[in-house]
Amino acid sequence: MKTEVRTDILNVLYKAVECLQREDYNCLRNLSDKTVHNSSIYQDTSSIGISVLIYALSKLLSKERIKQKHPDEYRRFLLNSTKKTVKMISFLESSDYTLFEGLLKSFLKDISNFDKKYSEYVQWVVTKAKITKAERIYEHGISLGQVSELLSIPIAEVMSYVGHTKFSERDEFRTLSPRERIKKTRKIFE
Repeated sequence: MKTEVRTDILNVLYKAVECLQREDYNCLRNLSDKTVHNSSIYQDTSSIGISVLIYALSKLLSKERIKQKHPDEYRRFLLNSTKKTVKMISFLESSDYTLFEGLLKSFLKDISNFDKKYSEYVQWVVTKAKITKAERIYEHGISLGQVSELLSIPIAEVMSYVGHTKFSERDEFRTLSPRERIKKTRKIFE
């Protein structure tokens, strides 16, 4: 793992522990976007996994229905999530990437299991988180095929989700008319 990526993931995990302790799930959601940059530059699967994990946690733990219907399980899951995040930090600090990756995969599986057991979602949180992060990575210029491969989700799901979003209509993604392109090209050669 590249030093920059490791440092960024550690910083995100430190902040994630603080967010979990404060039960600030908007903070978690914002943190998940910070690792997307590394995943698009380095195509680093650990960054993608952390981004998906933190986003899934923010979605799952922010659901009031779960807190109200299953308060004991919710508290236990929150406490375990905090402990696992701290453990991932210790694995990264000691550069034990094998244990880090194993815990990351196990943690994602735990979120899926918790979601299946206590949530009323039609679609599991982790799958939704992966697709949402796929769009963010795609926005950074990575092809849909690469995004699909990095996140281990079918390209059709990524295409379907990206096709329903409005990000391509934003000004920064708007294509120029032929007249605007000619004008821009002339300015380059002046």
